[in-house]
Amino acid sequence: SPSGANTGVGFAIPSGVVKSSVEQIIAYGKVVRPALGIAFAPDQSSEQLGVQGILVLNAREGGPAYKAGLQGTSRDEYGRLVLGDIITGINGDPIR
Repeated sequence: SPSGANTGVGFAIPSGVVKSSVEQIIAYGKVVRPALGIAFAPDQSSEQLGVQGILVLNAREGGPAYKAGLQGTSRDEYGRLVLGDIITGINGDPIR
């Protein structure tokens, strides 16, 4: 810039990310990223609730998790917290 405010600022993209992105753009016309379509509780909140795993707060309607039947956290008619599904592993591998 004329003021020099951006002097020395640069951004690096790992070559593996570039290679993967280019291959996907050639194959699909866009970059495809895997997604579950969930919002999950922060680790600290899960620990306070005694949850071991990933506590699902919300499964985006129409997303993969929603279609698979995952249930998000909610409140009952008395305002009590009703915990959603807890993901403890993926493909037999435990989540830590």
